[in-house]
Order: sequence, then C-alpha cells, then structure tokens
Amino acid sequence: MPKQYIYASPVYRVGKLSQVYMKEDLKALNDDYTTLVANNEIGIYVNYIKESIILKATIGGNALSFNVLSKACPITHDSKGLLDKENPGPIPEIYMEQIIKRLEMVFPDTEIIVTDNKMYLRW
Repeated sequence: MPKQYIYASPVYRVGKLSQVYMKEDLKALNDDYTTLVANNEIGIYVNYIKESIILKATIGGNALSFNVLSKACPITHDSKGLLDKENPGPIPEIYMEQIIKRLEMVFPDTEIIVTDNKMYLRW
C-alpha cells in the first residue's frame, strides 16, 4: 500500500478569501508599504551620513558635503529595488527634512546647511 502524505491534499484558505477589501483598504495597504519603504531608505541615508561624519572626524576633518538629488530625479536602486547601504548615492530632497531631524538628534551641535544641490555639515 503506498504511503500517504499530508502535503498531497489540497490546502484551502477559506478564511483569507472570504474577507472583503474596499478601495480604501487597498489604498491604506499601499500607504503603509510606502511609509515603510521611506523610513527604511531614510535610515539608510542617515546611517551613511553618520558613518561618513565619524570617519571624517577620525582623520581630523571638520566639514563634509553631500550631493542633493532634486525631487524630479528618481533615487537609484539596484535590480532588487534596494539601496546600496555602503554608498546610497546623492541625498534625495524628498527625504531631506526627516534626514536632518534624525541627524540633529545624533549630532545636536553640528551645523547643517542645505542648498539646491549640496548638503554641508560642519562641526
């Protein structure tokens, strides 16, 4: 007699299929995802800037600048849709306010100046 496996039987997920999703629910799912992606990318940029400042201060520097990406230009992602954590590229203008807030929490007495295409930090 052949062995029977529990994996051979079809699996039904009736509970998930019976739920009703309205347009507002689906839009809220997208908003949640967009917020999570933005927070993750902001964290990547903040960590990159922090590490760069610490490295520069270690070798005796007292100022640093980063290129700023305008709102019209898309952020560069790899083929998987992720940012390079080691070198994410220019700082996007769309995240600039949140990035500055987080940097001011870590470096409260560091001067941060943002122009059209540069972000300058001086300590």
